[in-house]
Amino acid sequence: MIERLPIYKKTYELTSTIYDAMAQFPKLHRYTLGEHILNKTYSLFKWIVKANKEKDEKRVEAIEEYLSDFEELRVFLRICEEKHILKINTLTNIFLLIDDIANQATGWKNYTIKEIEKKKCRGGSI
Repeated sequence: MIERLPIYKKTYELTSTIYDAMAQFPKLHRYTLGEHILNKTYSLFKWIVKANKEKDEKRVEAIEEYLSDFEELRVFLRICEEKHILKINTLTNIFLLIDDIANQATGWKNYTIKEIEKKKCRGGSI
């Protein structure tokens, strides 16, 4: 089950934390920047599901899409930091989760690439 994947659990925790933090957003930012942030976190689940279903190069592509959306999310959150939209302790929790998730996604991608290379060396089909 996908819910058992560590990256899924951490992404869920990040989404929940961000959702709760929306209460801190001033109205000016809640329906613009806040909506973009939430939508970006929701899109991360699409890429986790796709990567989990796919094999080899297609899995790597899905993880790369995840990482791309993840970087966009990181930019939006940096704006929140610069504009002092969220409390520092909330941002600290969010950025700790982001670091953990980025490491997991990169590790998953690198592991998949190594597995592809092993298959190629053995002469197996991909």
